Amino acid sequence: MSKRQSLMPAAPPTPVHIVANPRCRHPVMADAVSIVGTFPVFVGGDSVIHPRCKLDAKTGPIKVGIRCIVEERAVIGGSATSLNRPGVTPEGTVKLGDYTSVETGALIDAGVTISTGCHIGQKCQIGAGAVIGKYCALSPRTIIQPGEKVPDYTVVYGGVRRRDGRDGSAVNRHKNQNYKLETLRKLIPNMSDKYVQANPQAAV
Repeated sequence: MSKRQSLMPAAPPTPVHIVANPRCRHPVMADAVSIVGTFPVFVGGDSVIHPRCKLDAKTGPIKVGIRCIVEERAVIGGSATSLNRPGVTPEGTVKLGDYTSVETGALIDAGVTISTGCHIGQKCQIGAGAVIGKYCALSPRTIIQPGEKVPDYTVVYGGVRRRDGRDGSAVNRHKNQNYKLETLRKLIPNMSDKYVQANPQAAV
């Protein structure tokens, strides 16, 4: 027996906007990035989006600043974490500030704001509505509860322990991020045009 074909139209592709910046080059987006949802996704110049990460724009837009790095198996947006109350679906814009790194397997719910120069370690979970101040560093497997606010320059380690991280200057952090980005641009083939061409009206 032949399978019945669905009469429902296919979902439209997620609108992906490459945000132009005269100080930056085109971002690098790998071939196997999973992008879902109907809200727009904005990617800033010089950023690198690794393969096998997921940008979930089903419940709100995603804004990635300039010179950001999003690594494999990271999930940005939607109900990414296990921190939400049953029946509650996170909503709102996810904002990754300029020079932010999100490491492998990190989970970031919808409605989260991460400010400039932050480092989100492997398998961290950040709940909906949380705000991470500028130049913060979260060690691997850190959990930030929904709605929690982390002050600027905070280093979170050992689960709940915190200290002031002002010892690392912004200039040095930017320099280290730029070095990583240059290396990644040589290693990851850029397929960003594929995501924009899937929805030509989204090109900026």
